[in-house]
Amino acid sequence: MRTLSIALFLSLAGTAMSQEQKSQPPAAPTITVQEAVIATGVEKRLPVGVASQFSPEMGQLFCWTKLTAAEAPTEIEHVWHFNGKEVGRTKLSVGAKTWRTWSRKTIAKTWIGDWRVDVVDVHGNVLKSVGFSTRNAPEPKK
Repeated sequence: MRTLSIALFLSLAGTAMSQEQKSQPPAAPTITVQEAVIATGVEKRLPVGVASQFSPEMGQLFCWTKLTAAEAPTEIEHVWHFNGKEVGRTKLSVGAKTWRTWSRKTIAKTWIGDWRVDVVDVHGNVLKSVGFSTRNAPEPKK
């Protein structure tokens, strides 16, 4: 009887432990955003035309990100927001411990306002946010 009680206790304890392990989310890979910028282009894997304000006449803008990943391969996302609303989401692969990647967004001429791009890991954690604005160029003075 005592042997049966011990076996039952160990079985229940093992079940409780395995349920506890299942309920915990997996550890997130450690990704550090070393740099994130908005640019008018990317040449030789480096951003060009980096700024925080752009004319909507640009047509396309790029979010360029330099990362350090403790575990690779993995993924991130660039989530583009315009005036507080999500307007685009791009999944990007991270293939090595040091990695540069970018996404681009076509900007309509009428999309004048405040923008933000969130760099998000595979668990939905925002690693970094980059804000910028689109404004019409001021009229030249006469």
